[in-house]
Amino acid sequence: MSTYKDCPAKYKFRYHFFIDQPKGISLYKGLLYHKIVQEFFNPEKENEYSFNQLKVIIDEIWEGRIP
Repeated sequence: MSTYKDCPAKYKFRYHFFIDQPKGISLYKGLLYHKIVQEFFNPEKENEYSFNQLKVIIDEIWEGRIP
């Protein structure tokens, strides 16, 4: 159930379609994109939904300040 809580799409691909997680750079890029979108649209934060805010989020994730 923790897989479903983390990402419902990941759960669906793994347990309904039996598709394993990709390996390598594609996995890293996908996780990075997922984290950026997750932080940008986080309802618990008051984001201004601007290009500048998106750049701040990307920089913070890249530098490891957002795990």
